[in-house]
This record gives sequence, C-alpha cells and structure tokens, in this order.
Amino acid sequence: MLTLTLGMTALAGAAYETIPFDASVVTGKLSNGLTYYVKKNNTPEHHADFFIAQKVGSVQEEENQRGLAHFLEHMCFNGTKHFPGNSLINYLESIGVKFGANLNAYTSTDETVYNISNVPTNRQSALDSCFLVLSDWSHALLLKNKDIDAERGVIEGEWRMRSGAYNRMLEKAAPILYPGSIYGHRMPIGLMSVVKNFKYKELKNYYKKWYHPSNQAIIVVGDIDTDYAVAKIKELFGNIKNPKTIAPVVSVPVPDNEELIVTVQTDNEQTVSNVRVMFKHDDIAADEMRTTKYMENDYLKSVVSSMLTARFADLKLEPDAPFTHVSVMDRKYMISKTKQALQFMGISKPGQVDQCVQWISRELKRATRFGFTESEYMRARLKFEASLDKLYRERDKYSNTKYARSLVRVFEDGEPCADIETYCNMMLKVIAGINVEHVNRYLNSIVSPTDRNVVLAAFCSNKAPLPTEQSLIEAFHAGRNEQVTAYVDSVQSNELLLTEPQSGKIVSETDIPQFDAKLLTLSNGIKVYLKKTELNNNEIVLAGNSPGGLSQSYTIQNAPSYKAFNSIMALSGYGQFSSNDLKKVLAGKNVTMRTFVSKTEEGFQGSTTPQDAETAFKLLYLKLTSPQKDQKAFNNYLDNNRTRLEHQNADPKYEFADSIFATVFQKHPLGGENLSKEDIDKVDYNTILNCYKDRFSDMGDMNVYIVGNFDDDSIRTYIKKYIASLPSSGRIEKPKDINYRLFGTNIERHWTRKMENPQDKNYFFWTANSDYDLKHVLIAKITGQIMQSIFMKEIREERGWTYHVDSHCSVVTDQNGDDAPVIFMPLNVTVKQGKAQETHDLIEQLMREVAQKGVKEEQLKKVKEYVKKVYTEDREDNSYWMVMLRTFAKHQLNFDKDYLNILDSITTNDIQQFVDHLLTHGHKLKLIMTAE
Repeated sequence: MLTLTLGMTALAGAAYETIPFDASVVTGKLSNGLTYYVKKNNTPEHHADFFIAQKVGSVQEEENQRGLAHFLEHMCFNGTKHFPGNSLINYLESIGVKFGANLNAYTSTDETVYNISNVPTNRQSALDSCFLVLSDWSHALLLKNKDIDAERGVIEGEWRMRSGAYNRMLEKAAPILYPGSIYGHRMPIGLMSVVKNFKYKELKNYYKKWYHPSNQAIIVVGDIDTDYAVAKIKELFGNIKNPKTIAPVVSVPVPDNEELIVTVQTDNEQTVSNVRVMFKHDDIAADEMRTTKYMENDYLKSVVSSMLTARFADLKLEPDAPFTHVSVMDRKYMISKTKQALQFMGISKPGQVDQCVQWISRELKRATRFGFTESEYMRARLKFEASLDKLYRERDKYSNTKYARSLVRVFEDGEPCADIETYCNMMLKVIAGINVEHVNRYLNSIVSPTDRNVVLAAFCSNKAPLPTEQSLIEAFHAGRNEQVTAYVDSVQSNELLLTEPQSGKIVSETDIPQFDAKLLTLSNGIKVYLKKTELNNNEIVLAGNSPGGLSQSYTIQNAPSYKAFNSIMALSGYGQFSSNDLKKVLAGKNVTMRTFVSKTEEGFQGSTTPQDAETAFKLLYLKLTSPQKDQKAFNNYLDNNRTRLEHQNADPKYEFADSIFATVFQKHPLGGENLSKEDIDKVDYNTILNCYKDRFSDMGDMNVYIVGNFDDDSIRTYIKKYIASLPSSGRIEKPKDINYRLFGTNIERHWTRKMENPQDKNYFFWTANSDYDLKHVLIAKITGQIMQSIFMKEIREERGWTYHVDSHCSVVTDQNGDDAPVIFMPLNVTVKQGKAQETHDLIEQLMREVAQKGVKEEQLKKVKEYVKKVYTEDREDNSYWMVMLRTFAKHQLNFDKDYLNILDSITTNDIQQFVDHLLTHGHKLKLIMTAE
C-alpha cells in the first residue's frame, strides 16, 4: 500500500490544509481572461490531447434560444475560418484522429467541452493544426446559413434517438423537480420548435455573446514541449477580443424545499418503474474546494454510498423485497451542478412503487438512527484505499485524456489539481483521521428528519398499477415512522479456501520467441502461456479457455437454462460464500475474476495487481472447483426478468432488437440476449450447476494465458498450486454442431407499430464465408470503417435524416462446431419517419457503387492512419498481447507479425473485391420497423 510521506495533521478537529497545485501543470491566464493548462505526459507516448472548455451551457439560454448551446457544439464541426466545410474532420482523420472516437464534444446545462484526443505528435504541423482548430472553435466559426440548415435535421435525429420514454418523462418532470429554478426548463437538447425555426442571426449572436476568452480554457496534455505549447497559446489566443459588454456567467442556484417535492410520470413506452428518493444538500464552499475539506467530503460521499448500496444488495434477495435493484450515490442533483443530493435509485417490481419508497425510507432511518457498523465501514474503507493504491501505483500510466478531463473539472468547478502522489498521500492522511462515527455524523448532517429537501420521483409505465403523489408521500412517511432495529452485519471474514490444494508440477517449459513468452506444460496437461511485461507495472491479466462449451450437452429442453447460464453462475455462491458475501470478503482487493461457459468453450477472464495476485489465483481455484447454489440470488434473478418482461415490448427498441436476434440466428433457442416470458419458468438451477461442474471437472485441454508485471518465482508458485492442481483425467473435446448459424438466405421483413416518437428503424446484415488470416481481418475492419463513413456522410451530413449510423465489419470464428469463419457486417440506423425506403435504396446503392467502382484512395488512407494509430496504442496494453497469444495458440497465427506491412499492402481494389464478395457470394438481411 501507499506510504505516508506528508506530515499532515489528521482532520479530526484540525484546520483543513491547502492542496498544493501540481507543479508539472503549466497554467496561467492571458490578459483577455483566457485560462490555459499545459502538462507533459507520456501515456500514450508520442500522442497528445487538446481540449477547449467553455463556461457556458443551456442555462445561459433565453426561452426563445432553447437548444442553441447544443446547436453551436454541432456547428464547430461544420466549418471554421481555417477549416471550411468538412475539412476539419477530413484533416484530423487523415492523421488518425477519428470523428466520434477521438474528436468529439458535449453540451450540458453548465458547460460545453470539445476534445481532440490521441493526436500523434510525430509531426509538428499536426500539433500546430490542432492549436489552430481550438482557436477557430473559440471565436472563428463560419456559421454559414446553408450549414445551419443542414444541421437542423441532424439535431432532430439526435433528439429522436435520445427522446426515449425516460427522457420524455424527465423533461416533463424537470419543472417540478426544480421549482423556482431555470434548470427545470433547460434540458441541453433544447426544443425542436426552436431548433427547426430559429433565425440565423440568433445563433450567431449567441456565439458572439458567450464564446469569448474570459469564459474559456485551453487544455493540452501529452508528449509535447510545454514551452512551445504555451507560446502557441499566447500567439493564437492572446489577441482575441472579448465583447465590449461581457455577459456574466452567473451560478444558477437550486432553491431548498421545505415540503416534499413529488412527481409521478408515466409513458406508454416505459418498460420498468424507476424510483428516486433524493436528499438535496449543499456542496462544500468554493473556497474549500482546494483544501483537504474537498478530500474529506469526497471520501465521506464514497463510503456512505458504498455501504448503503451493499445493504440494499442484501435486501433485494429477500422474498418480499419490492425492488429488483437499488443503488446509492451522493453526487450532483439531477442535471444541476449547484446542488448535491444523496440519491437512492431503484427499480421496483410491478405495482410496488410505494412499497419500494417505503423500504428505502425505512432503511435510511435504520442507518441514521443506529449508524453503520465498524465492519461495514472497514470494508468500505478498504475498498476506497485499494482504489487509491491502484491509482498511486499506476500514476506513471495515467492517460492524457484522464488528465485533460480532470483539468476541465479544475477550470469548471474549481476542483484541486494535485499530482497523483501528493493527492494519494494526503487522502490517506485524511482517511486516517476519520472513523465510523464521523461517517455517521456526515449522513445525519445531509438527511433531515423532516421533509426538508426531500424529493420523490417515480417514472412508470402507464400500463402498471400506478402510484399517486399522495401515495408516495404516505409511503415515505410510513417508512420513516417504522420501528427499526440496528443493522446486523453477518458476513464472515474467512479465508477464500478452507483447504489449500496439493500443488502440481511444471513438467516442461519452452520459449515462444516471436512473443517473448514462455509455454509451460503442467502435470495435469494444462498449457500456460506466460508473458512478462512492464507495460503497466501494476497489472496482471489472466484468461483461460478449453473447447466444448454448452454444445456438449445442449438440447432444446435445456435451452432456457443454458441461455441464462452465465448470468446465474455470476450470482451463484462459491465455497462457503454467497455471491454478496464473496464481494465483501474481497473488499480492498484489486481482483476481478469471471468464469464462463459459451456455446463452444468454457473458461475464465480476470485481472489483478502484483500485490493481490495470490488472492486472484485462490479465487480462480475456488470458482472453478466449488460452485454452490445461492437460491435467494437465483429467485431474485427470475424476479428481475419477470419485471423486465412485464412491459418490455412497450418500447419499440426492444421489439426491434428481439426481431434482429431471432432472424439473424434463425430463431435458434440460444439466440438473442434475454430470456422470453416462456423461458423464465423453464430455467432450472440444477441443470445449470451440473453443466458447470461437468465443464470444469476435467481441464486437461485448457490453455491459460497470463500477461503482466509478475514476479517470476511467485507466479510459478501460484501456477503450480492453483492451476496444476485443477482436475484433469485426459478428456479432449471439440465443439459439437448445434446448428447455431447465421441466416442462410436473403431475408427481408417490414412491419409497423405505434410509437410515441415516430421514426423508422432500419437494420441490415451482410454475411459471407471468409478466410481467416491477418489480411482478411484487416480488410474487414477497414471496410467497416470506410462504409460507416460513407453511410454517415450520405445519410447524416448530406440529407440530415439521422444522427448516427452504427456499422462495423469483422471476420468471426467459432460460431458453431467446425464451421468456416464468416464475415459479420451489421448496420443499424434510425431515420426520420417516412424515410425507410429511401434509406434502404440509398444503402443498397452505396454498397453497389463500392463493389463496382471501389473507394477513393484518400478514404482508404484516412482509415489506415487510424488503424495504424490504434495498433501502436494497443501494443502498449497487456490485453492486446493476451489476444495475440490466444490467437497463436488456437489458430497457429501470429497477428502481430508484419502487421504494419500487411496494413500498408491493402489497396482500394482489396476493399472493392471484399464488398463485391459480400454482395455476390453472401446473404443479406433487411429489417425495417416503421411508425404507424
């Protein structure tokens, strides 16, 4: 763990100390008021991030301007002084900065932030261009009339995409949740009546009024010369003028409420009943934000939320629990940054919203009346300290983007800006001065025994038995008036393994020079691929797989059980622990470990740190050898699914998704993501548990992969003790044919349904057989990115029919038995009502054009640059080498070898032939759902 190096006084009764500003961050303010932050950082190497943050959001809008802040965000990508038209996106993509992935922005109620991330720094011209982009965004948007008109449809498409049942209800509830505050009338997406009709001059005036240096910060983090960056900022931004009259950005308060605020909202397409019980409170004062008071406050919020969430995780397993899930957070109140709230967010069982509110109220009374137990607090503290320790140990690998986003918070919210080592050590000192009584006092300080600052909100399907505002009030008061007893913490802090296994042996060890790795063969037949790296000095990743999977015992009768298989086993008990108790025992350990059984194989995936490696191996052994029923968790899982299915098809997106899975996989009983109503009562726990035990009863044909910064001697000890001791009797398997295949003919289906927000949903899927090697994998990846770019340009940019096109392409193996690899190319796009057929015809046309004429060289070059950049970044990640080792072991292929040469060899002709192969030798699925 961390060592305490600062001589800071514990906070109990002491004054708060100032948190020192990170000396590695060069910061300043120009004479025109613009703030800048520049930091040298090398994760990833040879890359940098460029951000511009604005202290302006939707709360600055007048009533007739609702949506202009967000509209401006869009216009920053539609023409600036030095990058007219689409040249900004085109240029950045030519250097490997992909729109959406690396080039993006967001608008909230209080701020607008733009980012250009993971910019290669090997060319000074590229860096200079990014500074120029930030400068243009700050004050030199072109805002051409034709571009504004073109973007109206795009934003309407975004509104359609985001305007689901919950958002519609939230917009109706906002004025109630924010009485007397403008926050209740300023959802960032705005009003479509404004978006579609505002005058050009209104947007231009809004831009001039709010986008100026005194509202802005430039943030640059990465592998850069900080002196040069500061000089460039001064050169490009120093002469920008503020308006003659600067409109002040005024902090918008959220008034306190003496009486309960209550709202019940319904929507025809809402699928579950969401419940929120919130306790508003003030944040710490602005002048305390950069003192250890901030750390204390952050810690108290975290541990209170963690302990309350853990209590509700146990409560949801009770047979009469009226909810399927409750989480607790202490954070900003809904959409406003000027008020905090302790928030209980639950999903109630059908018709039990009132009971859900009552249980939340009762349990909060238990916590405020009797406080948390010492053992609860120690688990929460250990969990927090473990995350702190992980941050400290990985401080040299903290990414440019994370640093940049933290500096956004420094500018926007006045948060502290300490270096990670100082922050962690000071935080540990803060924690040392806090005990469970301090935590209990904090909870009571933000939860009033009266109705002051209490907010109750329910967002329900109108097909369910509905609560009323009065019934919610009565339920809340009933819970608060119940007689309660102190919480009893019954968890046993036992060792993971009651009996240590007898160690096996490493019988042979050979080099794999192409990966600088080792292959260990164990006495039980398991093969371990071992690669030591220093890519992250605080990480070890583990995985294992053996062929067989569910296919070995699949029948139509056990399909419902097998469809729920991994979900059930994730919440099952292991050894003497229930699932919840196991989480508590692991508190303070940086360990994740998931076992799985798929259709074609069984295995595990996990990660840990060098300090917790032994715990990870013990946990793996426990999960592979000692599965147990957790009947309460199983019953809760079934209840959750019944709740989910009660009104699921009220939402068109669920009906559409079910249709996609059913059609793509030919209605195979294991197809799709979720259980159906007919499946739930057929799920049998014994069938699942017996299959799990069988799959891991003989692991002699398993391959295990371990990559990371491990100690050589220790890792071999753990391998011998916890891997070589796993059961094995020589069983060798391969997946069986269970007819789990993609559709084998061209399919077209078109249907209509009623929608609250009328729109046309389109889904396409092309598939064909393929070779499986690095070149075909890369051609598929590149084709998917090129086609998505083409679809986006034609459907979004040229026609304004949609906000986003979701498409990709890949070559997939192991779908069924010994089947050949296949190409997957799905496309999902939602367009404005009445455009379904035109969208289909356009997509068909665009695919045929590529098959007949190919793509432009510059299109291919841009995607290659991005793929190359991602490849260089991925090679610095342990998980990449895990995939490389697995591909090598399974297919005898080295996908790292000659990657860049093969990438460079791909031509426009390869893309043309690939798409032509899809169209002439493959099959196409088309599903269209339109509004009635």
